[in-house]
Amino acid sequence: MRCNWELGGVVISLLGYPFSAVALPHKHKKVDAFFNHQRRSKGIKVVPLGKAVRQCLDILKKNEALALVGDRDFTEKGIVLDFFGKPCFFPEGAAAFSLKTGAAIVPGFMIRNKNDGFTLRFEKPLEFSPSGNRNPDIAGIIKLYKGIFEDYIRRYPDQWYAFRRFWIS
Repeated sequence: MRCNWELGGVVISLLGYPFSAVALPHKHKKVDAFFNHQRRSKGIKVVPLGKAVRQCLDILKKNEALALVGDRDFTEKGIVLDFFGKPCFFPEGAAAFSLKTGAAIVPGFMIRNKNDGFTLRFEKPLEFSPSGNRNPDIAGIIKLYKGIFEDYIRRYPDQWYAFRRFWIS
């Protein structure tokens, strides 16, 4: 959920946890450099989307926190699932990394409070028993956190946003 993942990452990093995030590079190099400088200055390690697989595996091998977008597939090559009654693409990354490495998936949300403060909230790690059949296992994991996303969006609809087309036409 995009309830300010950047601020959540800053809080996690400032609490002393090694924190990396896969980020979609901005099409304008100066804007991309600005955002990445801001992230790095607060301790967030930026992993560019196009070079993510090897770096993500290394981060997980070191048992460090890794943030991946779970509610938006920028490639339109992910798994199509129902989301609020309409089909949309979900990225396979988090589920695939979890299956490959055994890393836990812990949904996290930075919620803006009515007093303009924020609450960083983590859900319990997802519990999933793989069958050994990759595609159904990935879909099963994604369905678990998709349900959590839908729950948070229902509770905080004003805090979820997408700047690009989201649902499949």
